[in-house]
This record gives sequence, C-alpha cells and structure tokens, in this order.
Amino acid sequence: MDEQRFYSQEDAEEILRLASRQQFEGGVTLSDLQRMAGELGLSPDAIQRAEAELAAQSAQAQQKALEQQKWAEFKERYRHSYVSEVLSSLSFVTVMTFIWYFTSHGHGHFWPIWIIMIAGLNIITKTFRQLDPHARRRAFEKYLKKGVVTDGSIHGEIIIGHHGGRRLRDESDH
Repeated sequence: MDEQRFYSQEDAEEILRLASRQQFEGGVTLSDLQRMAGELGLSPDAIQRAEAELAAQSAQAQQKALEQQKWAEFKERYRHSYVSEVLSSLSFVTVMTFIWYFTSHGHGHFWPIWIIMIAGLNIITKTFRQLDPHARRRAFEKYLKKGVVTDGSIHGEIIIGHHGGRRLRDESDH
C-alpha cells in the first residue's frame, strides 16, 4: 500500500536531499555523485550543468553578501561624516561667537549672524542630502568606485578620518 503513495516533485527532491544529508555527512566524491546520478537516470552533462548552476548561485550569494556588508559600512560612514560636519559647523559658529563676545564685550553689531546663517544653510543642505535616498545611492555608487564617502556635493569627498597614517583628503587638496 505504501508503494502507491505519490509525492510532488518538490517533496521527492526534499526527501532525497534530507536522506542524502544523513547518509553523506562527510561529503560526496565526484565519482560517487556520478554513480548516484546514473542510478537516477541523469546524464553526466546534466550533472555538469547543475554543478555550474550551483557555482553561479554560490558566487551570486557571496557577491550579494559582500554588497550588503559594504552597504552597512557605507551607511555608518555616511552618517558619521554627516554628524562630523554638523558638529564642525556648530563648533566654528561657537568659536566665532565667543570671539565676537570677548572682543566687543557683547555690544555692537552681531557679525557672527552671517556665519550662523551660512552654517545653518550648509547644515540644512546636508540634512536634505542625508535624507534623500537618490543622493545616498549616488554616494554609495561613488563609494564603491573610490572607497571614500561623499555627500554628493560638487566639492567632492568628505574627510572621514585617517587611513594608514595618511589623511583621506578632499579633491581640492591635490
């Protein structure tokens, strides 16, 4: 009665896959694989095509994992560069305001307002770039090519730190 049981092709493949895992835990040699394929009525050519397909799938999976790793690294560096630029702008505004205060004793024209407005505009622009998925994707593509995080601006790369004792620099530093 059990011989009359029918399985879908997927179920049959899965049953055979599970059974072969249990039997061949240490691996299978090429000659064993060819022998088993012959018992199943599969040609050596079909085995070679399946082996090539498996190798291609494995390479694609490795490539995808590498790209995901690079994307995660890029997002962290992109966020870090944004935070660094904002903090740098705020620090500069603070220093200029202290200079104004200590040189004028808090009286007279408040000239740091011009610096505050320019820095604020810069921060707003960078914030919009930070939130724009298209700008982030373009910056990621550039990162993949050059290995340097950019904010997508025409000024080039953002200095993100030191690498091997050398400073990563802006295109204008050349």
